[in-house]
Amino acid sequence: IKYWILIIVNPIISIFLLQTILDGFVDNNSYNYVSLAFSLTGIVFINLVMFNFFESYEDKIKLKYLETLKHQEQENYKLLTLSYKQVREFKHDIENQFLVLNDMLENNDTDSAKEYLVKLSSFVRLANRLCYTGNNAVDSIVNIKGSLAQTYGIDFICKVNIITCIKADELELCRIIGNALDNAIEGCQRADVPHKHIWISLAEEREKLFIVITNTSDKVDTSVLTSTKKEQGLHGIGIDSIKSSVDRLGGLVSFDFEDGIFKLNIMVRNHLLI
Repeated sequence: IKYWILIIVNPIISIFLLQTILDGFVDNNSYNYVSLAFSLTGIVFINLVMFNFFESYEDKIKLKYLETLKHQEQENYKLLTLSYKQVREFKHDIENQFLVLNDMLENNDTDSAKEYLVKLSSFVRLANRLCYTGNNAVDSIVNIKGSLAQTYGIDFICKVNIITCIKADELELCRIIGNALDNAIEGCQRADVPHKHIWISLAEEREKLFIVITNTSDKVDTSVLTSTKKEQGLHGIGIDSIKSSVDRLGGLVSFDFEDGIFKLNIMVRNHLLI
């Protein structure tokens, strides 16, 4: 804000100084054109220096924006890699568990099989929060952010209605969903209410993919959608990234806020764009 004040105030002061200098020359009936030229040149020079400074500052903000975005995506990539590993391990473990159970049943050891089923149900229950869309990358990013939300005491609900499969570029989808859920978690953390939730819906219909995310939040001006992060100038990093990715996927995005609930609506084409 202080830099915008300088941008506005500097030309006003320059005009005032220019008017004062010209009035001084007129009142004294003294036309020292050399002094006048130096004064005018000085004012122009100061304004050029100031505007050059603001352009340089804007470039630094953009660079910081890109560095922050790069860091966020690197972290998401690391988490995705870890999640893939965990999914493979879970698949391997569950297959082994069923082999053991099958062996017990073949030996008519029903009592042991029942006990094992109880243990197995507890094991499977740990994965109940997982989101299954049929796309490993999308599943991973939703599960990662969902687990993160739960560590903050936020209820996380995922609803999936994918009839065929997700065909849209998964990198862009992960960027959209990752940033959207990051924003949703931040919105919940800012909200001063006892019960907080995030609800995400992914549905596919007529070669279109619909993503809807609602979350508890403090008041949001949807016409502006600027971040309230402490770093001045880093406005709406996640929102900008979401809009760019949605645009690249030939889609639409809209925002809404009502009664303490922020809602994000996204529609993209569910096929690869060439």
